[in-house]
Amino acid sequence: FIERTSTSADASDLFYAAGGVARVPIIGTLTKTPDFFFSAMGGGNAVYGDIIRAIESADSDPAISRIVLEIDSGGGSVAGFFDAASAISATRTPIEAQVTDMAASAAFGLAACTCRIRGGYSPRSWHYVGRS
Repeated sequence: FIERTSTSADASDLFYAAGGVARVPIIGTLTKTPDFFFSAMGGGNAVYGDIIRAIESADSDPAISRIVLEIDSGGGSVAGFFDAASAISATRTPIEAQVTDMAASAAFGLAACTCRIRGGYSPRSWHYVGRS
């Protein structure tokens, strides 16, 4: 049995980039491995391994000047959380969180590791937390 820790073979499938900004979607329940149950129930599934691979790939791309974690998650598993938090903290590229609807529990923990957290879609809703 081989444990899958990712939903994609290619890290470039895990984020999208435009204008030097890499956007990493973190939507649904956070888990260490892909979870069919959460995906099938319509809530989505964000896999920590995918988040790590997307962040590391964007961070190593010289065309990327900023990384944005687009978060809509009620949280999830502790297993895998600390590896993802470490990957966020290790970036050389400025990284921030954009909370579109919810960032609870482990999802807020990931957001708190970024340079800043922004709520909603208004550019006036900046809240600075984390490292500078």
